[in-house]
Amino acid sequence: MEQLLIPNPSRHDVVTFKILVDGAAINPAYQVLSLSITKEINRIPAAKIIIRDGEAADMNFEISNSNDFVPGKKITIETGLDGDNSQAFKGIIIRHAVKVKENGNTELLIECRDEAVRMTIGRHSRYYENIKDNRLFDELIGRYSGLQSDTAETKLTHKELVQHHLSDWDFMLLRAEANAMLVNVNDGKIKISKPDTSTEPVLQVTYGSSVLEFEAEIDARHQWKNVKASSWDYANQQLFQADISEASGFAQHGNLTGVQLAEAINLSAYEMRHSGHAIEQELQDWVNGIM
Repeated sequence: MEQLLIPNPSRHDVVTFKILVDGAAINPAYQVLSLSITKEINRIPAAKIIIRDGEAADMNFEISNSNDFVPGKKITIETGLDGDNSQAFKGIIIRHAVKVKENGNTELLIECRDEAVRMTIGRHSRYYENIKDNRLFDELIGRYSGLQSDTAETKLTHKELVQHHLSDWDFMLLRAEANAMLVNVNDGKIKISKPDTSTEPVLQVTYGSSVLEFEAEIDARHQWKNVKASSWDYANQQLFQADISEASGFAQHGNLTGVQLAEAINLSAYEMRHSGHAIEQELQDWVNGIM
């Protein structure tokens, strides 16, 4: 049965929030002008807070000059209805800025990131031997205190893997893509697994009754008839390949299939070449991820 309205158990339908810095709620007298939270697959979650601050007569930004929003402090944001709030974001403050606008309005801008942001800072070169990708993910995440890993099992054991002048975050994304897996970060917990399109929906929204804003698109440039990868077997002096013509284990929703979309560009095959020596299973995982 089609659900026209989103279930709402609140009595007064008043949106409420709570901001805690180092475990303590901020001064309720602070005027929060804007609060936004962004969470995306393969991205570091972010939060942005804009607070009214600054008094020209006093030549002072009182809130900015206090110790409340010093970069590096831990921050938690809770949201809900009628004061029944639940945690929506947890991370650290990374950017603190003040702004004086032409119209005289003054603001304090606070930008926050999930603690996984530490994985994006700095480039490293390391060498790994006899390791599965899921163990590699655990090792990369385990280098940073406060982060937890939840990684799905991978099959292939690599004799060697090289991380060259690359951040731990970027290296993790590359290896996840090579295994057709997605990285989902939420409040310090990093989950790496293949997308599961067979699960039941957690919420139904309906255009015309419960949708305030929505955007969706189909781009045929990213859909191919066939994906091929090749590598050179230097021991036997021959080329070997892996290919795939349709994503497996993935439910395709809507009235257009990937095969139909691929006809728009009509590229016979999307070709990739591995410059080193990759075994067939590794190549197959790679093409599966690209498809």
